[in-house]
Amino acid sequence: MEKIKNLPAIFLDRDGVINKDIGYFTDPAKLLIPTSSINGLRKLNEAGFQLVIITNQSGIARGLLAEKDVQFLHNIIFSTLKKYQIYLTGIIYCPHHPTEGNGEYTIECDCRKPKPGMIMEAARRFNIDLNNSYIIGDRFSDIQAGINAGLKSSILIKSKHKILEHEIEFASIYCDDLDQASEWILKSNN
Repeated sequence: MEKIKNLPAIFLDRDGVINKDIGYFTDPAKLLIPTSSINGLRKLNEAGFQLVIITNQSGIARGLLAEKDVQFLHNIIFSTLKKYQIYLTGIIYCPHHPTEGNGEYTIECDCRKPKPGMIMEAARRFNIDLNNSYIIGDRFSDIQAGINAGLKSSILIKSKHKILEHEIEFASIYCDDLDQASEWILKSNN
């Protein structure tokens, strides 16, 4: 039996990378995916990369939203992107927080970025070649997760989150948006 070949992926943070970051999402009508995200995702999809969203969703642990709300929003993201001929391989989220909240989700887990648990789960689930994969995020924890998982490159994009100068140095590149990040990936991948 022939072994299935592992394929490279782009791991993407959700809020601030794919869609406009408006805080804890409770109203799917407020979903805004900028043109730069659509353009970048389409280029990466057409280049043959698997696209996997990995997102910390501590609002679940904090009791601000339910898992079903997050899953509903993810279904909307899937269908919205599909209208633009962009096909996500999957979305994996961490509902935990180590200290804030109460109940079963308030734990120290292996999936919350900067830990690489979501990346490792995606690699197993979707046959991903981690050595040739990238992560695009807007926080230092995204960059750390990519480094911790042994990815080829970790790309930081500008957002509303404050990034310290020494944190930028850990990123392979610091970009304005997802479209610019995709251009850098495609150039460095040739």
